[in-house]
Amino acid sequence: MRSTLRLAGIAVLLSAPAAALGCRCAERPLAHYFAAAETVAIGVLQQIDTGADETRLQFTLVDAAYKGQGASGASVTYTTGRTSAACGVSGEPGTVFVLFAAGGGAGAGAGADQRIDTCSGTRPLRIPGAPQPGGFTDVPVPFVVQQLLALAGLEVLRDSVHAAGSQPRLLGLLDIASLTHGAAPSIRAAPNAEAAVLERIDGIEQLYQREASYEFAAAEVYAREAFGYQVRLSDGRFGWLAAEHGGSWFAYDELPVNRLSYLTDAWPGFLWPEPGAGLPLRIVRQDHDTEIPVNTVRSARIGGSLWFYVERLDASPCSGGTPKVLDSGWLPAYGNGGEPTVWFYSRGC
Repeated sequence: MRSTLRLAGIAVLLSAPAAALGCRCAERPLAHYFAAAETVAIGVLQQIDTGADETRLQFTLVDAAYKGQGASGASVTYTTGRTSAACGVSGEPGTVFVLFAAGGGAGAGAGADQRIDTCSGTRPLRIPGAPQPGGFTDVPVPFVVQQLLALAGLEVLRDSVHAAGSQPRLLGLLDIASLTHGAAPSIRAAPNAEAAVLERIDGIEQLYQREASYEFAAAEVYAREAFGYQVRLSDGRFGWLAAEHGGSWFAYDELPVNRLSYLTDAWPGFLWPEPGAGLPLRIVRQDHDTEIPVNTVRSARIGGSLWFYVERLDASPCSGGTPKVLDSGWLPAYGNGGEPTVWFYSRGC
């Protein structure tokens, strides 16, 4: 009889819903939770709405999201399980949480259709009127923000390195000297004289171009070989120009240095104490359409990657007076789309 009851009990357990057995998941390092999440942020719990099947938690973010979308002060709502057995996140309003959310569609706003649970790493960092929570197995609560900042910086570096291998990057600008002598050089499909001709050009406007100095346009160059230069036609196609047609070369390494320069929209918002090393400083951009004035002091190549050392200014030198240096550090020369992060005003003020 006792054996029969034991077997019956096991059968009940095996057939019970997962929630009835309780939420079970192994504790992971903070970096694991960060990598698995689509959104990582710190927020204060404001409101709890419990429904029939799930609970919706509304938070106010205390800073910009460390991963994904979410501005400082934004109100975001995530869904979670109704009970701890369903891995639901619970707490009193005013509790500060570190949030690891996932499940939103591509391009979804902060919190849109995203879910948090205790297995994702979401947990309290500060509970009003209670002792400090324990934090993570590898990171105590006082160091969580610092670690999130370091992990966010690593994400930026990975994106930059990935872009370096998969996206065309601006290496510099080229004066096509032969155009000034009435020539119509060929743009070829490959870097050799026998390759098919994509187009013959008779003006710089047929290529992607930028001003190298006041009203002096030069072609954007994305690669250099013995044959010549990889350029881009105005219709977006990449091709090759023979070296014999080239004139003055302006390397991106040098173009913004000691000139009236600014950070572009491609800048990811981090400055490092050394190129790619140390704990970065994060500067949250309030307006991505606004160019950020800087002094570009020097450049360096580390492991094949180009970096600039800049001093961020509180105002443009063109506004009058002496701008104040707010902070300084190193940043990668390219954003995750391969676009330059630092450029200069070719015409000055």
